[in-house]
Amino acid sequence: MKRPVMLMAGSYVLGIITVQSGGTVVFPLCMVVITLVVLLKTHKDPKNLAFTAMILLTCVLLYDFGIFRTYRVQNYPGFEKYEGEDVTFSALVCAVNGQDGNYRIELQADGKENVMLFCDSEYLPGDELLLTGRIKEYPSPMNDGEFDTKAFYKCRNIGAYVYADEISLIGRNNSPEYRLKSGLYEIRKKFSMTLINIFGKKNGGVLAAMFTGDKTSLLDEVRTSYKYAGIGHLLAISGLHISMIGMGIYGLLRKTGAGIGLAGAFSMLFLFVFAVFSGEQVSCIRAMIMLSFMMGAKYFGRKYDPPTAISFAALIVLIKNPLFLTDSSFLLSFSAGGAAAFSGIISRKAELVGFGKLKEKIVRAMMFGFGLQFMILPVQLYLFWSYNIYSPVINLLLIPLMPALLVLALLSMLSFFFLPGILSIFSRPCGFILGLYFDSGGFVKELAGGHIVAGKPETVKIVSAIFVLIIVYVFFVKDRYKSAAFCLLFMLLLLIHIPKKQFELYQLYVGQGACYVIFNDDKVIICDCGSSDKEDIYNNTVRPFLEYHGYDKIDYCIVTHVDKDHFNGFEEMLGDEPDFNPCFILPDVSDHEGFEAVFEAEEEKLADYVIAKPFSNIKIDKLELDILYPDSQNAQKSENESSMVFKLKAGDKTILFTGDIPAEVEKQVVSECEKRNYSLESDVLVAAHHGSRFSTSEEFLDKVKPRLALISCGINNSYGHPADETLLRLKKAGCEIHVSANEGQYRLDH
Repeated sequence: MKRPVMLMAGSYVLGIITVQSGGTVVFPLCMVVITLVVLLKTHKDPKNLAFTAMILLTCVLLYDFGIFRTYRVQNYPGFEKYEGEDVTFSALVCAVNGQDGNYRIELQADGKENVMLFCDSEYLPGDELLLTGRIKEYPSPMNDGEFDTKAFYKCRNIGAYVYADEISLIGRNNSPEYRLKSGLYEIRKKFSMTLINIFGKKNGGVLAAMFTGDKTSLLDEVRTSYKYAGIGHLLAISGLHISMIGMGIYGLLRKTGAGIGLAGAFSMLFLFVFAVFSGEQVSCIRAMIMLSFMMGAKYFGRKYDPPTAISFAALIVLIKNPLFLTDSSFLLSFSAGGAAAFSGIISRKAELVGFGKLKEKIVRAMMFGFGLQFMILPVQLYLFWSYNIYSPVINLLLIPLMPALLVLALLSMLSFFFLPGILSIFSRPCGFILGLYFDSGGFVKELAGGHIVAGKPETVKIVSAIFVLIIVYVFFVKDRYKSAAFCLLFMLLLLIHIPKKQFELYQLYVGQGACYVIFNDDKVIICDCGSSDKEDIYNNTVRPFLEYHGYDKIDYCIVTHVDKDHFNGFEEMLGDEPDFNPCFILPDVSDHEGFEAVFEAEEEKLADYVIAKPFSNIKIDKLELDILYPDSQNAQKSENESSMVFKLKAGDKTILFTGDIPAEVEKQVVSECEKRNYSLESDVLVAAHHGSRFSTSEEFLDKVKPRLALISCGINNSYGHPADETLLRLKKAGCEIHVSANEGQYRLDH
């Protein structure tokens, strides 16, 4: 049987997925399928049956161990019972990140998950601290598309964070492990600061991330540009960097006459120290294990098999912590490593007839580059919901510059300390390469299709795509061209975004604020977008939510009023998305100075707007908006009192939006509607003013008669929203109530 380690690693992964999917029977069935496939491949050779039986037994045991290990890690004791309480405890400093009075310090507490300490004082690995502070768990995401902070830290064995009121240094662990960690931390800090001194914060922050894994100095504009170019993987310690360093040291020692064993051992020792130096990142561990396989193969005169090496590395990482299986760093590192291994095999074995040596090398390099990008596409879509059609070309052109960049950066540091007069000889070309990397993002963004949002594919599609890739490789690799065409067609089907054909309304959690997103066919409508306690809600919440669902534009923005907690997200959007041209629907008091951002955007031809007159009807495809309030006579009232009230009609469903109107205005709306014989009855009521006790009166509810109420407010907000009185009135009216602070986003559909 070829590559039994792959089969064993896959069995362990299926055990993890079985737990994470809630114990579904699908994955045990996959074990049966794997067994049948293996038997079909080996039944013709009786000599292999005993070995095959032993491997299959090992796979079953690893599957069970994957289940056991995942349950064990998920239920490892933490600080849950101390949530929100002031506690005093002692802990050991494991790792330190940050600078200039803004430090994140990982603490190891006996018998519990680690804790992240945020403080303005610097401590070193090995320091023993006694601290008093309020323990808090990392929050789970409240909306689709939001970064899962809790899962990110959970797989790194960090279960909570604390801002300490009192910190005392009570001792020091001087074991060799912590002396090494402390020394390497000091070197890493000086290394990063030197790079920033030489290249400035922009380029120096990039190099610090590449060399040390320290991203505290990385600018947001750099992250965005690299993302658009499809080279975001370069902003981390990657297997590519590690491989270059390890093979470089090995080759140098071999040229000086060192034996294979000595050269391999020294390079592996260096990589081990480098892994500790850079924070023991997943990519470092993967590269170190794979290189140890390569060195071992050279030493014993065996053929190096990358798929076996990467499977073993994945098994080691996941045994340490199974939760890494869904972590982006693990998925990106191992998908890239696995894709590189298989793509390398296919490109080397491809039969190229009629090519000269130079052309053949170029063609094989292109096959490798495109194959690599093609194979990691399922993971990229799963993590980022978008892709860049130019990414293979960009990577093919820019990645070969990495060795020169790393060497030039190191030479720049040496000349900075010893020969400052020649510093520019190395720093300028290094800066030029970094400039190419940064500018490629802006260049690609301007091209048609430079950043295509596909939405998050269903897990079954991702698993199916990977399964097809494996099956095609295993059974049809001899007919590579037809196999590649089949895979390409299948993967393209994954990329097609099918617009929603039915109405959906989402109440997002934006803290103490409001944001409602409406999907109808291919149209995106947002009603209010603001928060008074969450920062940058457009970039951190709304845009990821839209991309998660496969949308890269907003067609209409409905503004009930311009209080910060309803409008500042729109201001962020107008500033950050100059290519957007949504139509703003504004209340008939829009000459208020708070709407200046919209009017300024209109003058620059970046936005359009419509003034919603009272008792007018606005049609958006199959949707209708009946505007009920206010008119220009209410312009002198407060922001809340002049909030726009409208009824949204979507098929046979009606939703009444009320902004922040108080009970006095509710009476006025009722009176005006009665004069015009207009029925306020609605299926859904978006409760006014975040559930304030001064709104949503009984008289108003008697007219609206909602069966469901939506309330948007922040967790533990200082206003006490939603008020108990309001909730009681809604329950008395027979309403089903959904509060964003309690349940996060809520979806309303047909």
